Amino acid sequence: MKKDFSGDLSGLKPRERFQLSVKALARPDVAFYKQLVRSCPPEEIVEYLDLLKGASDCAIHATLAIHMVFAQWEMINALVLQPLDLDSRHVEYFYTKFRKHPELSADNRRVVEDFYESLSKRSAGDDDDSSSPRLSTNALALFLPHLFYVHSYGVEGVYVSEEETFESGLVDSVLCMIACYHLDIARAFIAESLSIIWPAFGSVCRSGMGLEPDIVMKAFGSPAAVSLIEEFSYELEELDVESNINQAWESSLRETWQSYNR
Repeated sequence: MKKDFSGDLSGLKPRERFQLSVKALARPDVAFYKQLVRSCPPEEIVEYLDLLKGASDCAIHATLAIHMVFAQWEMINALVLQPLDLDSRHVEYFYTKFRKHPELSADNRRVVEDFYESLSKRSAGDDDDSSSPRLSTNALALFLPHLFYVHSYGVEGVYVSEEETFESGLVDSVLCMIACYHLDIARAFIAESLSIIWPAFGSVCRSGMGLEPDIVMKAFGSPAAVSLIEEFSYELEELDVESNINQAWESSLRETWQSYNR
C-alpha cells in the first residue's frame, strides 16, 4: 500500500499522525496504521486518540443518517424500479447520456406526467372513451411533438432508437422516456435526502479535520454508506450542495468534533 509519509514517525505532531492514520484506515493499510499508533509519544497519545474518536463519532452519526437513505433507495428499487423491468438499453442511456443533459429532464418529466395524468383520468372514468385505439392515439399525441422536436433540432444527448421500423422505434423511444422519468425522479429524491447530511459532514471533515469526507467515511463508516455516496456522487455534485449546507446537521457534527478537541 502506498503511504503518505516516509520518515521518522515518532516526530509527527498529533494532528499529522491523526490524518495519516485516517488515510491508512481508509485504504486500508492496517500495518501502517499500527506503526503510527505504536510510534506515538506517550505524552501525545491522549490528544491523538481523541482526534481519532472525534472523527469516528462524526462518521458514525453521518453513517446512521445515510443508512436511512440507503433503506429508502433499497425500497424504491424493490417496489418501483425492479417491477418496471426497465430495458437495459434505456438504463444505460440514462446513465451515460440523459442525466448529463439536464435540459432533457424538464420536458421529459412534463410529457410523461401528462401521459400518466391522462391514464389516471381514464381509470377514474373521467374519459368516456377508454378504448385501446383511443389510448394509443392519446399517447402519440403526447409523445410525438416532443420526439419530433428533439430529433428535428438535434438536441444533444437525445435517445436514438436502434429499432428498424418507425412504429417499433416510436414505441422504443416512448418506453425510454418513461424509463428515464422513473430513474430521474427516484435518483433525484435520494440525492436530495443525501444533500441534507453529506455536505454538512464534508464541511466538518475539511475545515475541522483537514480531510476529505469520503476518506473519513471509508475509514470509519459502513460499506453500505460508502457505496451509496459513491453511487450518487454525480447527483450530489450536480446539486451544488456545498453552497447550501444544512446548518442543523453542520452544527451538530461540529459540536461532536470539537468535544474531542478542546
